[in-house]
Amino acid sequence: MKLPTHTPVDKLALQAYLQQAFPAFEVVPRQSFLVVKKSGWVGANVVVKNNKVLVVGNFGSMGLQMLFMLCVVLLGFLIPIVLYLIFVFGKQRALEKEVGAVVQQYIVGGAQQPVAPAGYAPAV
Repeated sequence: MKLPTHTPVDKLALQAYLQQAFPAFEVVPRQSFLVVKKSGWVGANVVVKNNKVLVVGNFGSMGLQMLFMLCVVLLGFLIPIVLYLIFVFGKQRALEKEVGAVVQQYIVGGAQQPVAPAGYAPAV
């Protein structure tokens, strides 16, 4: 999900905002982007560029991502990809949309108090 911005976005402020919006999730910096980690299999990468913020559903753990790639190499392409599409892909896309909505709210409204997505209690 590509979210255009007109002003530069501070990565540390965005990290604090995401941590406040998703208290049940782990928000950690990794090299040049942020990872919102729901579990080892489900996460979202938030990449802050000059005039845009990219939110991409991905594995929450680098180890599980490497394990998945090892399974693709050892078991062939078809079986791991089908299992990934059945069990993991939809959850990653759902988290991507949730995080994207919160980041969009941050971009539009600045660093105001976040509104928790449906099903989550607001942070106090």
